[in-house]
Amino acid sequence: MAVTGSSNIGTPSISDSAARAILSNSHLSAYANKFMNLASRYGIDPNWALSYLQWESNYGATSANQNNPFDINCPSCFDYPSMEAGLEAGFALWASYKARGWSTWHDSLSVALCGNPSGCGGSWVDSVIAQGNSNSAGGGGSWEPSPSSGGG
Repeated sequence: MAVTGSSNIGTPSISDSAARAILSNSHLSAYANKFMNLASRYGIDPNWALSYLQWESNYGATSANQNNPFDINCPSCFDYPSMEAGLEAGFALWASYKARGWSTWHDSLSVALCGNPSGCGGSWVDSVIAQGNSNSAGGGGSWEPSPSSGGG
């Protein structure tokens, strides 16, 4: 399914197996089950979260703080006691955006970046949306998808 700025962050745009394939070659490979369970529980498109993570912190590999793959509240980021807690905090935050009406890819990403659902300028939001299109088309960014080991 093609992703646009008006796509809903609560509507999956990628299959479970495709999301797991992307996760399998990332810093979060061991958390694939937790990631997918949280996406389902909080009603967030796994592709939205994957695309955000790829652009924000290379799937948690470049996060400035401990167990905070979404870089929540940076530049004075939070540290979380575990990666599971950091992932859950991210999904809970995105669900709160959805509940406030920031439910499109464009609006939610703009709020995450600059606090303004109308947009921020620059290309970050468009780049994340383009990553979502690549993921949903089976591209997965710069990673070669492989069968998931089912970690997590």
